Amino acid sequence: MGGRLALLAGFDLFWLLAVVRGDTWWPLLLLMLLPFWFHPAGSCRRRGYWLGLAIAGGLLDSLLIWLGVFQFPSSTLWVPPWLWLLWLGFVIVLDLGLGPWLVPRLLSGRGWQLALLGAISGPVAYLSAAGLQAVTLPLGVWQTGILLALIWMVCLPVLVWVLARIGDETHGCVVSAPLTDFGRRVLLRCVNSKRRPRS
Repeated sequence: MGGRLALLAGFDLFWLLAVVRGDTWWPLLLLMLLPFWFHPAGSCRRRGYWLGLAIAGGLLDSLLIWLGVFQFPSSTLWVPPWLWLLWLGFVIVLDLGLGPWLVPRLLSGRGWQLALLGAISGPVAYLSAAGLQAVTLPLGVWQTGILLALIWMVCLPVLVWVLARIGDETHGCVVSAPLTDFGRRVLLRCVNSKRRPRS
């Protein structure tokens, strides 16, 4: 529990520095990301998932730039470097810090909770960044907030679903709630992986 809280607290600081000073301090952000990247719970397979999800997130935000939803002072076509790093940090903390709480809810058929959480937390993060002048919202606060809520009510459950696919390495095999068919398959894969002899 203490390690997870430390991860969350570290990411809060990381987010603030990225949003406030990311354009000039992104090399420092890269250095700050290294302890997250080399977390003892990591593995080559999991880091591959982290990197792939971070790239997907950066491309999603870049698409929103092209559609005129976002404008960044230092970038016109792609998201700036600090936002790629922020996505990577977010995915790692989502996996290691929040995953043990979120994944069982998905596996037990409570994905609506994740959708609700995404619909609230996603817009709050971006609107807070806009308030700190890290990004401009050409469509206005309300229209952008509604659009982001719709996007993130899908994005967060999808991210957690991907993390559930590597749950045998990440969150153990204990789920104290009724499971959906998908949850049973993931749990069975988890149990079988733990029975597999280590080479």
